[in-house]
Parts: sequence; C-alpha cells; structure tokens
Amino acid sequence: MLCTFADLLRETLREEDVISRIGSERFAVLLPRTTPEAARAICARVVSTLSERHEVLGNDGLRLTASGGVVRIAQSLDSTLERAEMALFSARAKGRNRLEPERELHRQTN
Repeated sequence: MLCTFADLLRETLREEDVISRIGSERFAVLLPRTTPEAARAICARVVSTLSERHEVLGNDGLRLTASGGVVRIAQSLDSTLERAEMALFSARAKGRNRLEPERELHRQTN
C-alpha cells in the first residue's frame, strides 16, 4: 500500500518537490515555489488520481484512498507539521478522499 502511494506521488509531483514519509501511513510533501492555490490543486489531483485507480488490495477488496491537509510553511518545521496534521485529522474526520486546507486561526486582540 505504502509503495503504491509513494509511486503515485513520484509520478504526479514535480522533480523538485520533496516527498517524505513522516510516520506510519503519513507522508509530507514540500512544494517549493508553489502558491497555496496551486498546492491545493496538486494535492487534490493526488487524492482524485488515487481514488480513480481501481486497484484492489488483497482478498478483502480494500481500495486505496487518501486524505490530506494543506498548510503553508511558517515559523518552524515543528509548527508547520503540527498544523498539517491538524488539517489531516480534520479531513479524516469528514470522510475518505478529502483534502482539507489549514483552518484560519482567529487572532485575539487585546
């Protein structure tokens, strides 16, 4: 499963994009010189391409799906990954084959 998804990422993304497995079944992708809108479009293409491939895994008929979160790189790598995981958890909570942008944080003014 992981190899199939990694192959799809390599096929779909540009040569300068950075793909990294960050834990269990989670991947991070850095898309340099990409606008937020273009990043969402690229990630949406990965999600839809995977769902369109009618690859069935094993005898149980399991199909591969992907959910993802899209965030901008900010202050630190740790905070960026944390925000990306929160967007991913939101996407997973809403169902399969979803892409969720980062939620805008409401700033409190004193």
